[in-house]
Amino acid sequence: MGCFSWIYSDIQKPLLIGAQGVLALPQGGVLVEPVYRGYGMFAGRDVYELAAEWNRSYLAVHPEHELYGSGKKAMECFWYPIYADLSVPLDEVAWRVCEKKGWLPEYYELREIGIAIACEDQDNQRLPYPIKICRYPENAEYEKLMPSMGDPGQGL
Repeated sequence: MGCFSWIYSDIQKPLLIGAQGVLALPQGGVLVEPVYRGYGMFAGRDVYELAAEWNRSYLAVHPEHELYGSGKKAMECFWYPIYADLSVPLDEVAWRVCEKKGWLPEYYELREIGIAIACEDQDNQRLPYPIKICRYPENAEYEKLMPSMGDPGQGL
């Protein structure tokens, strides 16, 4: 598990380790993490798993979507055929990717797809449902927030 931090969308300051982070949800609502630990977890949910979930339908019909972090199109990623098959339940995607590659399931998670599609600022910004983190819950209106940028200081 890597360390991840962002610049708050509402106040344009870094989300520091130990501070509160509020993840705005595209369907409305928020996930509040009162003491952010740096691992992308908000109220027990992994932000990159959520990004993979939020953007799956879009990427399934946009195989040419460019992922600047990897230099590939979505369809060129080894996980894409399974992820883009919307008949595969989301909770089975990582397991089936592992099965296809001959890996043990604990070596690959849905969050890896989320990292591939949303970890780099340019990639996150281009998604229909990017990661948007703010400091204050009252500012967490998803449609009004800009996508969160990565914090070069890693929350320190």
